Amino acid sequence: MKPKPEHKPHPLSPKMIEALTEAIEKQKNNIPFGPDNIKGSLIRLIARGLIVREQKTINEHNAFQWHVTDEAIALMNSLGVTA
Repeated sequence: MKPKPEHKPHPLSPKMIEALTEAIEKQKNNIPFGPDNIKGSLIRLIARGLIVREQKTINEHNAFQWHVTDEAIALMNSLGVTA
């Protein structure tokens, strides 16, 4: 029996690259970002684990914050795209 070939995700679309670049830049500058800033690519970026929502506690209150994963940053660097 042949082993199944590994599933490789499709390459990032130009729109996804643009959205990640903008999100990384905002994250570096501690500027909050979210679905309004990630037009059209959010679902695909979340599905790939490139953008996640993290829960933080600020002044004893829970808040959610969007975060670009280290995997996403490494992927962008491997593509030669830096923010």
